[in-house]
Amino acid sequence: MKPEPSASAPDRVAELILRYLTEHPRAADTAEGIQRWWIAPTFGEVSLWSVEQALAQLEGEGIVRRLDPSAANAAYERGPNFVGSNADLKDGQ
Repeated sequence: MKPEPSASAPDRVAELILRYLTEHPRAADTAEGIQRWWIAPTFGEVSLWSVEQALAQLEGEGIVRRLDPSAANAAYERGPNFVGSNADLKDGQ
């Protein structure tokens, strides 16, 4: 088992989410999906609490957005303030 990044500090988890969204610009998933599929395979296990805290921080900054804000288990994707490579989003691809 891989060690938890920086004791699963939400700031470190936020960095991992940003890295994933930079590499996968069309990605969208729930907090649980992000924990299991985006972070764990490459960086190891992190707590769901840390993922939720990181998402709340990123959502507050407009870097990610909830696809259905009224859903308890909403998915997240890039938000309007995301800064990263958009090369693969050109021309409606």
